[in-house]
Amino acid sequence: MLIHRDFTAQYKQTLLGPLWHVINPLLATAAFSVVFGGIAGLSTDNQPRLLFYLAGYIPWMYFARTVGHVSNTFVMNAGLMAKVYFPRVVVPIASLGSNLVAVGVQLVLLAGLTIVHAVRHHDIGLSGWILAMPLVLAITAALSLGLGALVAALATRYKDLTYAVNFGTGLLMYATPVVYPASLVSPEHRWWLMLNPMSPLIEAFRRGALGVGTVTGGWMIYSLCASGIVLAVGLAIFGRASRTFVDTI
Repeated sequence: MLIHRDFTAQYKQTLLGPLWHVINPLLATAAFSVVFGGIAGLSTDNQPRLLFYLAGYIPWMYFARTVGHVSNTFVMNAGLMAKVYFPRVVVPIASLGSNLVAVGVQLVLLAGLTIVHAVRHHDIGLSGWILAMPLVLAITAALSLGLGALVAALATRYKDLTYAVNFGTGLLMYATPVVYPASLVSPEHRWWLMLNPMSPLIEAFRRGALGVGTVTGGWMIYSLCASGIVLAVGLAIFGRASRTFVDTI
Protein backbone atom coordinates (compact mmCIF):
# COMPACT_ATOMS: atom_id res chain seq x y z
CA MET A 1 0.00 0.00 0.00
CA LEU A 2 2.81 2.42 0.82
CA ILE A 3 4.59 1.61 -2.45
CA HIS A 4 1.37 2.28 -4.36
CA ARG A 5 0.84 5.50 -2.42
CA ASP A 6 4.36 6.76 -3.06
CA PHE A 7 4.23 5.91 -6.75
CA THR A 8 0.84 7.48 -7.46
CA ALA A 9 1.41 10.55 -5.25
CA GLN A 10 4.40 11.60 -7.34
CA TYR A 11 2.23 12.30 -10.38
CA LYS A 12 -1.12 13.12 -8.84
CA GLN A 13 -2.88 15.88 -10.81
CA THR A 14 -0.23 15.84 -13.53
CA LEU A 15 -0.96 15.86 -17.25
CA LEU A 16 1.39 13.08 -18.36
CA GLY A 17 1.57 11.04 -15.15
CA PRO A 18 4.00 8.07 -15.17
CA LEU A 19 5.16 9.03 -18.67
CA TRP A 20 7.53 11.39 -16.87
CA HIS A 21 9.56 8.28 -15.99
CA VAL A 22 10.39 8.14 -19.71
CA ILE A 23 10.42 11.85 -20.50
CA ASN A 24 12.78 12.84 -17.67
CA PRO A 25 15.66 10.50 -18.64
CA LEU A 26 15.23 11.33 -22.33
CA LEU A 27 15.41 15.07 -21.68
CA ALA A 28 18.32 14.68 -19.26
CA THR A 29 20.34 12.48 -21.61
CA ALA A 30 19.60 14.80 -24.53
CA ALA A 31 20.95 17.72 -22.48
CA PHE A 32 24.01 15.68 -21.48
CA SER A 33 24.61 14.80 -25.14
CA VAL A 34 24.61 18.45 -26.15
CA VAL A 35 26.58 19.88 -23.22
CA PHE A 36 29.05 17.16 -22.27
CA GLY A 37 29.24 15.23 -25.54
CA GLY A 38 28.90 18.02 -28.07
CA ILE A 39 30.23 21.20 -26.45
CA ALA A 40 32.70 19.75 -23.93
CA GLY A 41 33.61 16.82 -26.18
CA LEU A 42 33.91 14.31 -23.35
CA SER A 43 34.50 10.69 -24.29
CA THR A 44 31.67 8.17 -24.23
CA ASP A 45 33.92 5.11 -24.65
CA ASN A 46 33.00 4.90 -28.36
CA GLN A 47 29.35 4.29 -27.52
CA PRO A 48 26.34 6.29 -28.79
CA ARG A 49 25.93 9.30 -26.55
CA LEU A 50 22.27 8.71 -25.77
CA LEU A 51 22.88 5.12 -24.62
CA PHE A 52 26.03 6.02 -22.68
CA TYR A 53 24.37 8.80 -20.69
CA LEU A 54 21.14 6.86 -20.17
CA ALA A 55 23.04 3.86 -18.79
CA GLY A 56 24.68 6.13 -16.22
CA TYR A 57 21.57 8.19 -15.50
CA ILE A 58 19.28 5.26 -14.56
CA PRO A 59 21.22 3.90 -11.55
CA TRP A 60 22.27 7.39 -10.47
CA MET A 61 18.72 8.72 -10.39
CA TYR A 62 17.58 5.62 -8.50
CA PHE A 63 20.19 6.48 -5.88
CA ALA A 64 19.45 10.23 -5.79
CA ARG A 65 15.66 9.90 -5.75
CA THR A 66 15.71 7.21 -3.06
CA VAL A 67 18.04 9.19 -0.81
CA GLY A 68 15.79 12.22 -1.22
CA HIS A 69 12.59 10.32 -0.47
CA VAL A 70 13.98 8.35 2.47
CA SER A 71 15.52 11.45 4.05
CA ASN A 72 12.00 12.94 4.24
CA THR A 73 10.51 9.89 5.96
CA PHE A 74 9.74 11.49 9.32
CA VAL A 75 8.89 14.94 7.95
CA MET A 76 6.43 13.69 5.32
CA ASN A 77 4.87 10.91 7.41
CA ALA A 78 4.75 12.52 10.85
CA GLY A 79 0.94 12.53 10.96
CA LEU A 80 0.64 8.85 10.06
CA MET A 81 3.40 7.73 12.41
CA ALA A 82 2.01 9.74 15.32
CA LYS A 83 -1.38 8.00 15.05
CA VAL A 84 -0.57 4.41 14.04
CA TYR A 85 2.16 2.12 15.28
CA PHE A 86 3.98 -0.04 12.75
CA PRO A 87 7.66 -0.73 12.07
CA ARG A 88 8.92 2.67 10.96
CA VAL A 89 11.50 1.16 8.62
CA VAL A 90 8.62 0.02 6.37
CA VAL A 91 8.22 3.58 5.05
CA PRO A 92 11.77 4.03 3.68
CA ILE A 93 11.70 0.47 2.30
CA ALA A 94 8.52 1.41 0.44
CA SER A 95 10.47 4.26 -1.19
CA LEU A 96 12.90 1.68 -2.55
CA GLY A 97 10.03 -0.19 -4.14
CA SER A 98 8.26 2.80 -5.66
CA ASN A 99 11.47 4.11 -7.19
CA LEU A 100 12.33 0.64 -8.46
CA VAL A 101 9.13 0.72 -10.54
CA ALA A 102 10.53 3.80 -12.29
CA VAL A 103 13.81 1.97 -12.88
CA GLY A 104 11.90 -0.90 -14.50
CA VAL A 105 10.24 1.47 -16.94
CA GLN A 106 13.57 3.11 -17.75
CA LEU A 107 15.27 -0.25 -18.29
CA VAL A 108 12.65 -1.08 -20.91
CA LEU A 109 13.45 2.27 -22.54
CA LEU A 110 17.20 1.50 -22.45
CA ALA A 111 16.67 -1.98 -23.91
CA GLY A 112 14.51 -0.58 -26.71
CA LEU A 113 17.04 2.10 -27.65
CA THR A 114 19.86 -0.46 -27.51
CA ILE A 115 18.03 -2.70 -29.96
CA VAL A 116 17.42 0.26 -32.29
CA HIS A 117 21.11 1.21 -32.21
CA ALA A 118 22.17 -2.43 -32.73
CA VAL A 119 19.91 -2.71 -35.78
CA ARG A 120 21.56 0.41 -37.16
CA HIS A 121 24.93 -1.41 -37.00
CA HIS A 122 26.27 0.21 -33.86
CA ASP A 123 28.57 -2.12 -31.96
CA ILE A 124 26.93 -2.76 -28.58
CA GLY A 125 29.22 -5.24 -26.84
CA LEU A 126 27.27 -7.17 -24.22
CA SER A 127 29.18 -9.34 -21.75
CA GLY A 128 28.71 -11.46 -18.67
CA TRP A 129 28.52 -8.25 -16.66
CA ILE A 130 24.88 -8.00 -17.70
CA LEU A 131 24.19 -10.62 -15.01
CA ALA A 132 25.62 -8.22 -12.41
CA MET A 133 23.05 -5.50 -13.13
CA PRO A 134 20.49 -6.78 -10.55
CA LEU A 135 23.31 -6.90 -7.99
CA VAL A 136 24.28 -3.34 -8.87
CA LEU A 137 20.72 -2.16 -8.26
CA ALA A 138 20.55 -4.10 -4.98
CA ILE A 139 23.78 -2.52 -3.70
CA THR A 140 22.57 0.90 -4.86
CA ALA A 141 19.33 0.35 -2.96
CA ALA A 142 21.24 -0.58 0.21
CA LEU A 143 23.52 2.45 -0.05
CA SER A 144 20.68 4.90 -0.72
CA LEU A 145 18.51 3.41 2.04
CA GLY A 146 21.32 3.64 4.59
CA LEU A 147 22.31 7.18 3.63
CA GLY A 148 18.71 8.37 3.46
CA ALA A 149 17.87 6.78 6.82
CA LEU A 150 20.84 8.51 8.42
CA VAL A 151 19.75 11.90 7.07
CA ALA A 152 16.12 11.24 8.08
CA ALA A 153 17.18 10.54 11.66
CA LEU A 154 19.30 13.69 11.86
CA ALA A 155 16.58 15.75 10.15
CA THR A 156 14.26 15.25 13.11
CA ARG A 157 16.46 17.82 14.87
CA TYR A 158 18.00 19.68 11.92
CA LYS A 159 15.33 20.03 9.24
CA ASP A 160 17.57 21.95 6.87
CA LEU A 161 19.48 18.72 6.21
CA THR A 162 16.72 17.60 3.89
CA TYR A 163 17.34 20.70 1.74
CA ALA A 164 21.07 20.00 1.72
CA VAL A 165 20.47 16.47 0.38
CA ASN A 166 19.25 17.65 -3.04
CA PHE A 167 22.15 20.08 -3.35
CA GLY A 168 24.65 17.48 -2.15
CA THR A 169 23.50 14.73 -4.52
CA GLY A 170 23.59 17.22 -7.38
CA LEU A 171 27.25 17.96 -6.66
CA LEU A 172 28.08 14.31 -6.02
CA MET A 173 26.95 13.42 -9.54
CA TYR A 174 30.00 15.19 -10.92
CA ALA A 175 32.24 13.13 -8.62
CA THR A 176 30.66 10.02 -10.10
CA PRO A 177 31.18 8.81 -13.71
CA VAL A 178 27.64 9.57 -14.84
CA VAL A 179 28.37 12.05 -17.64
CA TYR A 180 31.90 10.82 -18.32
CA PRO A 181 33.64 7.42 -18.21
CA ALA A 182 36.04 6.48 -15.44
CA SER A 183 38.58 5.76 -18.18
CA LEU A 184 38.79 9.51 -18.72
CA VAL A 185 40.66 9.78 -15.40
CA SER A 186 44.30 8.74 -15.43
CA PRO A 187 45.00 5.33 -13.80
CA GLU A 188 47.15 6.84 -11.03
CA HIS A 189 44.28 9.13 -9.96
CA ARG A 190 41.32 6.91 -10.82
CA TRP A 191 41.24 5.26 -7.41
CA TRP A 192 40.21 8.60 -5.90
CA LEU A 193 37.15 8.57 -8.13
CA MET A 194 36.40 4.94 -7.29
CA LEU A 195 36.45 5.66 -3.54
CA ASN A 196 32.97 7.03 -4.11
CA PRO A 197 30.92 3.80 -3.69
CA MET A 198 28.59 4.83 -6.50
CA SER A 199 31.41 5.06 -9.05
CA PRO A 200 32.05 1.30 -9.35
CA LEU A 201 28.28 0.72 -9.42
CA ILE A 202 27.73 3.16 -12.31
CA GLU A 203 30.63 1.68 -14.24
CA ALA A 204 29.40 -1.89 -13.60
CA PHE A 205 25.86 -1.04 -14.69
CA ARG A 206 27.15 0.60 -17.87
CA ARG A 207 29.42 -2.37 -18.54
CA GLY A 208 26.47 -4.71 -18.18
CA ALA A 209 24.26 -2.61 -20.46
CA LEU A 210 26.78 -1.58 -23.12
CA GLY A 211 29.89 -3.68 -22.55
CA VAL A 212 32.06 -0.67 -21.63
CA GLY A 213 33.22 0.35 -18.18
CA THR A 214 36.32 0.52 -16.04
CA VAL A 215 35.45 -1.67 -13.08
CA THR A 216 36.83 -4.78 -11.41
CA GLY A 217 35.45 -7.35 -9.02
CA GLY A 218 37.57 -5.82 -6.27
CA TRP A 219 35.88 -2.44 -6.62
CA MET A 220 32.47 -4.12 -6.61
CA ILE A 221 33.36 -5.81 -3.32
CA TYR A 222 34.43 -2.42 -1.99
CA SER A 223 31.07 -0.87 -2.94
CA LEU A 224 29.26 -3.82 -1.37
CA CYS A 225 31.16 -3.48 1.92
CA ALA A 226 30.83 0.32 2.01
CA SER A 227 27.09 0.09 1.31
CA GLY A 228 26.68 -2.54 4.02
CA ILE A 229 28.39 -0.32 6.59
CA VAL A 230 26.34 2.74 5.61
CA LEU A 231 23.13 0.66 5.72
CA ALA A 232 23.90 -0.78 9.17
CA VAL A 233 24.81 2.61 10.65
CA GLY A 234 21.89 4.39 8.99
CA LEU A 235 19.27 1.87 10.13
CA ALA A 236 20.67 1.79 13.67
CA ILE A 237 20.44 5.57 14.03
CA PHE A 238 17.07 5.59 12.24
CA GLY A 239 15.69 3.02 14.70
CA ARG A 240 16.84 5.08 17.65
CA ALA A 241 15.36 8.30 16.23
CA SER A 242 12.03 6.59 15.40
CA ARG A 243 11.35 6.09 19.10
CA THR A 244 11.52 9.79 19.95
CA PHE A 245 10.96 11.67 16.70
CA VAL A 246 7.40 12.74 17.64
CA ASP A 247 8.85 14.84 20.46
CA THR A 248 11.48 16.54 18.32
CA ILE A 249 10.03 16.95 14.83
